[in-house]
Order: sequence, then C-alpha cells, then structure tokens
Amino acid sequence: MGEWDEVKKAVEFAGRLNPITASREYADVTAKALPSIKEYGVRAAEAKRTVEGAKGELAQMASSGASRSDELLNVGISGLGFFDAFLPLYNDWTKAGLDLERDIYGQYRKFFGIDFGAFRHDVGTVQGSYSAMQNTYAEVDSEFRALVETWSGDAAVAATNHISKFLEAGHAFQEGVNTFGRNVEHHVSAMESIIRLCAQSALELFSVDCAGQVPPTVQQHIKMARHQSGVAMYDAVGAVTDGFGDIVKGAASYVPVVGEYADGAVDMLTEAANLAKKLLDEKFVPAFESKLTKFNEIVCAKTEEDLRSLWDEFIGAAECVPDNPFADVPPLFST
Repeated sequence: MGEWDEVKKAVEFAGRLNPITASREYADVTAKALPSIKEYGVRAAEAKRTVEGAKGELAQMASSGASRSDELLNVGISGLGFFDAFLPLYNDWTKAGLDLERDIYGQYRKFFGIDFGAFRHDVGTVQGSYSAMQNTYAEVDSEFRALVETWSGDAAVAATNHISKFLEAGHAFQEGVNTFGRNVEHHVSAMESIIRLCAQSALELFSVDCAGQVPPTVQQHIKMARHQSGVAMYDAVGAVTDGFGDIVKGAASYVPVVGEYADGAVDMLTEAANLAKKLLDEKFVPAFESKLTKFNEIVCAKTEEDLRSLWDEFIGAAECVPDNPFADVPPLFST
C-alpha cells in the first residue's frame, strides 16, 4: 500500500470519527493491555515476595557467614529481575542495544568465585604456624640459656652473639606472621562485607514498575506512539496524521453524517500518541536510566573499586613477613 493509499484509508476511517468513537478507540487500545497487566501482576507479586525473602536471608547470613561470594550474590540476583522486565522495552524504544547477559548479569557475575572459606583456612594455617614457631623459639631459647651458663671462652662468646641475633630475628619473624594472620582474618571479613553490600544493593534495585508503569503498559505506550496498537481505526488514522494530519482532517470533514466531527476526533487520537511518546521519553526512559546508573556505579564499579583497594591493603600487609628473616644474622664463623 502506497503513502497516499494510507492517507485515503485514514480519511475513510476519520470520516467515521467523532469524540465518542475516538474515545472508544482509545479505550480499545488501553483494554488490549489489561490481560497482560493481570498476568504480570501475578508474576510481579511472586517476584516481590522472592526479593523480600532474599533480603531476610541476606541479613541472616551476616551472622553465619558465607563460604563463597556466590552464596551471597545468588541471594541478591533476584533484584536484577527489574532489568529482565524493562531492559528489552528500553531497548525497543531507544534502540540502545543493551544486552541483558553482557551488560547486567555478566557484570554482576564478575564477583563470583571468591573463596572466603579458603582464606579462613589459610588464617588457621598461619595461626598454626605461629603457634609452632612460638614453641620452637621457646625451646631454642631455653636450650641456649642452659648452654651458656656452663660454656665460656671465645667460641662461647661468638655462639652467644650468633644465637642472640638468630633469636631476635626469629622473634620478629613470628610476630610478623602473627600480624599477617590477623590481617588476613580482617581482610576476609571486610571482603565478605563488600560482597554482601553488593548483593544488598542489587536487591534494592528491584521494582515491579518503572515510573509507575508495568511492562504491558510500557509496551502498549510504545505501540501507541508508533501507531501499532492493533486497533485498526486508531492505527490507520494515527499512522499518517504526523505528516498529513491537516489533509486527513480536511478531507474527512466532507464525509457525510459525522465527518464534521473528525477534526477534533483525529486530534484526540493524535494527542494520545503524543502523550505516549512524552511518557516514554520524560518518565520511563529517565527512571530506567537512573536504575541502570545505580547498577553500574554502586553494584559494579564501587564493588570492584572496594575489592581492589582491599587487595592492595592485603598485599601491603604481607610485607610484615620478610622473605628471608635471618638475612641480617651474621655467620657463626667467618672465613
């Protein structure tokens, strides 16, 4: 069908319009969304209960602790259901080209795989090493002191100096190990808190609506704005009034019986499309982008920044344990 054929069809429809039929057309457009709204309402209520339950579960895990970051993040992932519902509609209207897996779930899953349990196991290993070193240090110190009480001469003096330096270095080393163990324990707790906050922030993003609209109504507004509502008269008139509105209204005014009312009726349907566009551009799009910004900046970027900062602190804390703690101990005999 050519461009002027579309205009002709619109004129034919418009000639049958008056404020009453125009209102009926708009009501038909709105009614098309009602079954989907009811169906979505059932799913949304269940999703909301899931998110509320997840918030409680996450709070309980604060006291019991998690063995891996996955456990916390899997609890929080239900909050991202907002994007399941509204990202495709945002793409449809704005042609943004966002990908649900790449831009949402893929970014969130970057924080999976942190093994808190392994870190805690290492804390136990370090503490066990510290305890063993304490015992060894005490044994060497006790044996040495018993020896020097009955030993004298140049060799005794040289041995005393050497063992004293050795024990001094050993004491510094074991205290460094003890400090490092405490640092590991602190950092693993801080790391878990960062991931828990990430999951909590994801849950806070959840909403069953976006700017007061649910997916079926957003979808219908997009269709109305594009004159693809599925209501024949509305679409036929609306599809051409943007470019040929005056022609349609002028020609329709000569159609017998009710054609003289077409002017106002066409304006009514055109205004409905304009209002749909306005709602999408001024309410739906900003509300969605606000959620997306929070996801990118708080859930993703801040979590990554906090983890990197914590890891840098962790590496710095390891410097309290020297690679060779006895490097400054002089040899017992010089050659």
